[in-house]
Amino acid sequence: MRKSPRYPLRSLAAQHARTSFSESRKKALEILASAHAMEESGDRVGAISEYRRAAETDPTCSEAWHDLGLAAEAAEIAIRRDTP
Repeated sequence: MRKSPRYPLRSLAAQHARTSFSESRKKALEILASAHAMEESGDRVGAISEYRRAAETDPTCSEAWHDLGLAAEAAEIAIRRDTP
């Protein structure tokens, strides 16, 4: 006889999280590809916006957070360099 889960709602939430995790990761990686293209073309502000969107889409995507930090740091350095 199979026992029912002790916390059925947690089990359902965990199952949904596993399913949507891969979907949100795929979407975040698509957004990251777009952000990389923007950054390579020189659109730093657009790239930062896309990195932020990727991080919001999948908060566990370390690549998005890492690239967002690097782009923000590069933007800050550029601003400091251009400010007298």
